[in-house]
Amino acid sequence: MARGGMWHILVLVYTIFGIHMNTAQIFIGDTNVPGILYAFLPEPRDDTNIMDTLFNLIPLPENSGIDGIDYDPVNEMVYWNDFNRDQISRIQLDGTNREVIVSTGSPHSIALDLVNGKIYWTMYNDEAISRANLDGSSVQELFHYTNFVQPTSILVDPVNGFLVWSTRIVNQVVKATLNATNEEVVRPIYAEGMFNEECADDTTRLFYYTKRTELGVTNLDGSGNRTIKVFSTETTGSSLSKYGSRLFWSAQSRSTTSYAITSLINEYDMKSSTLTIHNSTVTLTSGNDLAISPVTTRIISNTPYNEPVAIQGCPDNIVVTIDDNASNAPSISWTEPVLNSWSSCPTMVFLGPGTDGGDFPLGITELSYRASDAAGNTDDCQFSVTVRRSSDVTLPPTMELPDCRQVNSGSTALVTSCSSVLLVLCIALFLIVLK
Repeated sequence: MARGGMWHILVLVYTIFGIHMNTAQIFIGDTNVPGILYAFLPEPRDDTNIMDTLFNLIPLPENSGIDGIDYDPVNEMVYWNDFNRDQISRIQLDGTNREVIVSTGSPHSIALDLVNGKIYWTMYNDEAISRANLDGSSVQELFHYTNFVQPTSILVDPVNGFLVWSTRIVNQVVKATLNATNEEVVRPIYAEGMFNEECADDTTRLFYYTKRTELGVTNLDGSGNRTIKVFSTETTGSSLSKYGSRLFWSAQSRSTTSYAITSLINEYDMKSSTLTIHNSTVTLTSGNDLAISPVTTRIISNTPYNEPVAIQGCPDNIVVTIDDNASNAPSISWTEPVLNSWSSCPTMVFLGPGTDGGDFPLGITELSYRASDAAGNTDDCQFSVTVRRSSDVTLPPTMELPDCRQVNSGSTALVTSCSSVLLVLCIALFLIVLK
């Protein structure tokens, strides 16, 4: 099964501790109240209308910053880092037992290792990677840059035993052991937000937001890198999450006139290639609307990605008629098919021949797509493009019709004959159009 983000870790934790909880939860760090909003996403394999759910609010002290969020379901404890206050804190889901567990310089991002009972964080200005126990004890600085490099986002996979973090100034995505040793560069980019997904074949792919405009994905060994989408408007992104076929992240933009910063939640649907920018209002479980400034967004899910891959929206057969003196049909295009949301790290390739939007020759060209997933499942989609000349479209033989204009009130047989002939002609023309 594919494990989105922390899926494999959560399953292990739930099994050990006998925990039963909803399939997924969304957390939002809001600096307007300020506080942490969370909601249960109870519908399995439903990635639609997530932001329309009802949220609970955990209020925090005035001027609190929530720059990163992670969650411990065993103890129902939410962790967050406050960059400006140089603190990492935690609080119960019911809003009790709030405490600062670590005072540390410029914590930019956090990640929980629930298997080994550790919390990892990046120190932006102090140029370091550190960790501690979940209660904040036994703080260790694991890695320190000697040149001017600023670590930002961090992910941890304790089952497979690696860390992934991103850096600025020297733009890199780095993979290392849980002790931050044997580091290797995955991609030479600055990833503002990252999300790792383990596949059924035990490989891992990494989704990222970079260059203030671009979503991409790569295998964790650096292979298979591809751009998902480049947006026309620049925004600073953070805390990337994936749920089903959708990517979520908090995005900040600055006004060119007032220089005020606006924070919103972006949702990109990889199936429909559409971006939804959610407004700055959510609905609480009390029924009241709340205006928020979402600086970080996190979805934690134990929904398995184990459906066999399936191609959706396979194009219909295409028929094009060209002039008799033309040799091909130019610019033939169709709507690309998409893949289902809950298969394990699926891919789809167009086998051709030809290209979408390209020219096609006279005759019938058979085309196809093939999809596969990391569990070994495949699916195919076939359709055809038929190009014919105008002279190839033949009409039925000329028929001698009765003169219906001479019908008189006493000639019911002639009226019936006219109607029958016209009906036959209509059917013949209809069949020609469908041909």
